[in-house]
Amino acid sequence: RLRILILEEQSQADELLDGALERLPFHFTLQRAGNRVAMLNELQRGIPDIILYHSWHRQMSELEAQGLTRRHAPGVPVIIIDGALDERSSRSCREAGAADILTRETLIRLGPAISGALAHPPAASVQPPAALPQEDAEVLRLIAESVSDLIAVLDPEGRRIYNSASYAALFGDPHALQGTDSFAEIHPDDRARIHEVFRRTVATGI
Repeated sequence: RLRILILEEQSQADELLDGALERLPFHFTLQRAGNRVAMLNELQRGIPDIILYHSWHRQMSELEAQGLTRRHAPGVPVIIIDGALDERSSRSCREAGAADILTRETLIRLGPAISGALAHPPAASVQPPAALPQEDAEVLRLIAESVSDLIAVLDPEGRRIYNSASYAALFGDPHALQGTDSFAEIHPDDRARIHEVFRRTVATGI
């Protein structure tokens, strides 16, 4: 049986998508995830054969879903179902590795799109390089602690993991910043835009 994982907000029923699934010419099992945590939980239970991203997902962007798939389920194709993507967003999704992009009008192609995606799956992600030797890591730490520039390391949600000693002049003890929201100090008028740029960078690596 084909294993399909759908990423969608569970409060948003879509009869058109459900109808397209019912017409698929093969047997499958279906799992749904309504947010990042649920998606990662499903991936831990078992890697699906294909992931469908539904456009009615306000908690997770298309690019973020693709980035999480590359990191946690490399080689699994992602099909995006979205009737509102502009040309630029569609191009970004394809560059990030989307197997196909369907609209509500082209959902009739869901079966062929799945077959095509399974026939040409994306290449698995390249394994990251080995960790730096301890002495090299210590050298990098000393460099970071000696410069006046503000250096921060963030997790994928934008929470602070590390802040250089130079943060002390503006924010006090850098260690007290660990786990705090890095977007909190951004002006409200710019916060949403900067957050979206950050999410796209996390998803695509660029």
